[in-house]
Amino acid sequence: MSSYTFSGASTASSSYVELRTSEEALGSCAQSASQGNDLVTAGTFHVPTPPYNAYPQIAVELTGLTAPGTFTSKIGGTITLAAGGVAYSVTASGATVSLMLGANGDGSFTFSGAEPPTGSATALSGTVSWTCTGATGD
Repeated sequence: MSSYTFSGASTASSSYVELRTSEEALGSCAQSASQGNDLVTAGTFHVPTPPYNAYPQIAVELTGLTAPGTFTSKIGGTITLAAGGVAYSVTASGATVSLMLGANGDGSFTFSGAEPPTGSATALSGTVSWTCTGATGD
């Protein structure tokens, strides 16, 4: 189960069952926390997002993962609030990001100052958190 809270450009909060869970990729929450949850690129962890055709779409990833921890770099991506909507970049100038990934696969992604490509709209801030459950071996 995952949840999000946004403020700034949009004020919203909700919980959701994510599109991709850590355990789907490697069969273990602990493995996903240390090796990533991408089946193609080792060391890449994707922040859980709502299912396709549901919003917001959270297309944020951490690269270079070798162990659980707290990360403030090697994070990139966008958050789109609505269909056909603007994609807010979490790597915009002045944006700050932090991704905490626990050894059990639970974690959170906190950001502020995410901006659309034009930089003309109000920035978006928020937190996305998730719990990794249901994997065999955990």
